[in-house]
Order: sequence, then structure tokens, then C-alpha cells
Amino acid sequence: MAEERTQPATPRRLEEARRRGQVAKSTEVNTAIVLLFSFLTLRLVGESIFEALGSNLEFYLSSMNTEDITRASIARIASPALQTMLVAGLPVIAVALAAGVLANLIQSGLLFSMHPLKPDLNRISPITGAKRLISMRAIVDLIRSLVKLSLLIAVFWIVVQDNVDEMMMLPFSDPKSSWLFIPTIVFETAMKATAVLVVIAAIDFVWQRYQHAKDLRMSHRDLRQEHKDTEGDPLMRGRMRELGRALATRRMMADVPTADVVITNPTEIAIALKYDSAVASAPTVVAKGEGMVAERIRTVAEAHDVPIVENVPLAQTLNRATEIGDEIPDSVYQAVAEVLAFVYKIKGVRVGRQ
Repeated sequence: MAEERTQPATPRRLEEARRRGQVAKSTEVNTAIVLLFSFLTLRLVGESIFEALGSNLEFYLSSMNTEDITRASIARIASPALQTMLVAGLPVIAVALAAGVLANLIQSGLLFSMHPLKPDLNRISPITGAKRLISMRAIVDLIRSLVKLSLLIAVFWIVVQDNVDEMMMLPFSDPKSSWLFIPTIVFETAMKATAVLVVIAAIDFVWQRYQHAKDLRMSHRDLRQEHKDTEGDPLMRGRMRELGRALATRRMMADVPTADVVITNPTEIAIALKYDSAVASAPTVVAKGEGMVAERIRTVAEAHDVPIVENVPLAQTLNRATEIGDEIPDSVYQAVAEVLAFVYKIKGVRVGRQ
């Protein structure tokens, strides 16, 4: 039985989903923003568009009375109107394209992913398709579409009801008045419909973010697996640490024969010191350890005739205050110097010379 996914997605899972192109995105937001900016642009340039189209219509009607209706004459008469519509429509088209890009950037930022283009048999699977049709998301989408359609019909009906008297008088009005009334009523309907779409888009945006977060939820097993993938298998990490310690111990043991003296506790601690004035200003710890490691240090030291000196307080202090490669602290310098002087006297070596 699959474990229930109740935990929020981790940053790593969110980033992986984003690389696949899976982000919270509402098509209603795109539609609302594109329509809003397009209608506002159309409002700014609409008057000039309709005036130009009116002039073209007047030219067309007057030309039809003086010329025979042929394919060539229709093309010649209609060509100015088509050119006018094309030029006038370019700002609206440009703003619509820019608004579409802006809507996507607002929702998901700058995102480019080829993953959605990869072939996926699940997309054409009848079983998967049937599951999508009866899923909760499909039901919500259906309800949203029905609500949107109902609201848009209501907006259209309200605008018609408010302007029914003017619309009834259009057949009795002069053509110019009728021609100017049409864009006014169209723009009013468009802006009220867009306002409804903006509200729907805001609600859908919140829903899509919630649904996206829900789809990416993780189970406790998913969290453990991600932690294992990120940090590595705990058993493997332990094994690697063990190998690292073993390697460090071997390197440390290789340095014991070069030491000048080994200071012991006598059996619990062993600290191997080396002093070379040409390299360091104070004696350096080349090996240290407790228990079995200390015993191995003593064994290697004995095998290579490295002097072993028992000094419990000094061994304990060095064990606490130093690590391998550290110079001894100033607080024990006098005590270590006395030990080295004693050792060098026995060996007949001058202090600080190897």
C-alpha cells in the first residue's frame, strides 16, 4: 500500500519540478491579462480605427454605385480597408503578445524546459486519459468553465438591458451615429467581461498554486529517500568515515619513526613530537592517540628506537590541546623543552637539529 503524501515538498523537489517545466500556472491569468491590455489598447486607438474604417466604408459604398461589380473592382475597392485594418491592428497584436509574455513571467518567471516535449506514452494512454476525465481537477475545471460562461452571459445580458433603448433606435439613426455607437457598446461589454475574468483569474491562480503544492507533496519515505540521495547511504557514509580514519592512522603511523620523542600516559595516551627549527618554531605533533592507537604508536616507536618518555600531566595536556600537525602550545613549551633536552642529551644530538 502506497504511503500517504502529507509532507510539503522540499526545495530540492520544487527545483526538480521546475526543471521539468512543472510550475503553478493559471491559463485564466494569461487570458485575463491579454484581454485587459488588448482592450485598453483598442480603446486608445479604437476611435481612429473606426474613423478610418468609416471612411473606407463610405468610399466603398460610393464606388459601388459608379463601377461594375467585378472581381478586380472589389479587390481594388476593398484593398484600402484591409490595409487600414492591418495597420490599425498591429498595436493591438503587439500589446497582446507582450501581455502574454508578461503573464507567463509573472506566474513562473524566466523558465525554459524541453522536458514537456519529450515523448510520453501516458499522454496517449486511454486509461490515463479516463482517469484525468474523472479526476477532481477535471471536475473543478468543468465547474470553473460553467461559472465563467454563466457570468459572461450575465454581463452581456446586463449591458444589453442597459442599452436596449439605444439599440432599438439604431435602424432609425443616421449611419454615422450607429457606426460610433457600436464600438462604445462593444468596449463596455468587453471591459465588464474582462473585469469578471480578472476575478476568476485571481481565484484560479490561488487554486493552481494550492493544487501544485498538493501534487508535489511527499511521503515520509520520499523524504528519507531524498535525504539518502542527497547525503548518501548512512551505511556507506559510515564505511567511508571508517576508511578515512584507517587511512589517516596509516599516514600517522608512517610519521612515528621520524619523531624525536613519544610522551605517554603511560598506557592510555601516546603523543609523538618532532622538532626541526628549520621548519617550525616549536615542536610539532606528528602522531597521537588513545587506547589501541596509543599502543600501536609505542610499538612503532620501539621498533625504530624512538625514545618513549612517561609524563602523565604533559601527555594529558597535549592530548587535550593539540591535534596532529599542530605546534605545541606556549603553556607546555618549557616542559617539552626539558624532555627534548633530556632525549637529545642521551642521543648526543643538538636541540632542534635532525
